[in-house]
Amino acid sequence: SQLTNHCYKYFPNKTTWSAAKSHCESLESTLVSIYSGEENNFVLSLISKGSWLGGNDIVTEGSWVWEDGENWGGFMNWLPGEPNDSGNNEDCSEMFYSSGYHGKWNDLSCTAMRAHVCKK
Repeated sequence: SQLTNHCYKYFPNKTTWSAAKSHCESLESTLVSIYSGEENNFVLSLISKGSWLGGNDIVTEGSWVWEDGENWGGFMNWLPGEPNDSGNNEDCSEMFYSSGYHGKWNDLSCTAMRAHVCKK
């Protein structure tokens, strides 16, 4: 699927964040980054279950970065109270696909199993 000058593909199979990252890289793309409400809604329209986003704070806790190297920036769609680094072990981001939380972001353990979206 396409929005502006990027292509997006949803993969419903559940993997860890690092496996999803590697999979996207093997397709010469990156785990999806989101820079606007429009883009957030577009990605939400592709998924059918909770899915990894490319945002992470693996290197420095609390300092979120996107896998595509662009600035973490203007648009964020965290659930209230997130990111909260629960258990000091939540360094990767997901988009929720559940009633009342559609399209909201959450931080969780990078070893959790989620679907993912690649962006090129």
